[in-house]
Amino acid sequence: MRILPIFTMVSLLALVGCGDERIATGVFIAADGRVVGNSAQNTRDEAQRTINRQLEQQLGPHWRVKATIAELPEWSAGRTDSDWVWVKATVAVEVVGDGQAALSVSAPEIQQAVFAYLRPRVELPSKRLTVTVAAATDAERFAALAPKPVVVETLAATPAAVPAAVAAPAPMAVPVAAKPTGERRYVIQTGDTLGDISTAFYGSNQYWKQIRAANPTLDPNSLTVGTEIVIPALTP
Repeated sequence: MRILPIFTMVSLLALVGCGDERIATGVFIAADGRVVGNSAQNTRDEAQRTINRQLEQQLGPHWRVKATIAELPEWSAGRTDSDWVWVKATVAVEVVGDGQAALSVSAPEIQQAVFAYLRPRVELPSKRLTVTVAAATDAERFAALAPKPVVVETLAATPAAVPAAVAAPAPMAVPVAAKPTGERRYVIQTGDTLGDISTAFYGSNQYWKQIRAANPTLDPNSLTVGTEIVIPALTP
């Protein structure tokens, strides 16, 4: 299987630099709905999380990814399209399996996908962007890379501090422990993936296939912002 381009990574990070509002508020919305400060550290962290999430969605549940970018980006204030850019980016991608499934794509394909994602955000990428990929099967390391649970209560505790123009996406208001019994609907937001939506409504990304089945015309690799989808009820 050939790995798909990481389109939603680009759309997610496009939110960081959309217009003057980002500079005025000094914040941007992360993929999990958190409103975070517009800093070099947070920009790098979000890029790393995006790479991890998108690759894991394509590789399947038996593989986990940890991407590390060694350098911080710099603010390109002198440009017309001011944004965070890397003068140099050294990226190490660790792909770890639990031993229950073979890796469906090659390391060079993963390397190419990550390079294509970061290329627009690195000055002279052909010379200053380096991506290395290491793939291995290690059940203990796989377990160590398990995603940390989202504490929704923390997000809900600070709504007053969030400007109305950058309010967190609606699904993040659903407690992780809650599992709705009736059918619901949701409008796709910038940066969404079916795995993210599954986690927001059901507390786990494993139900993304049920969401896809309930919306047969939906392309999980290219979600259209503004599309209303059905969030099906889970069978007890």
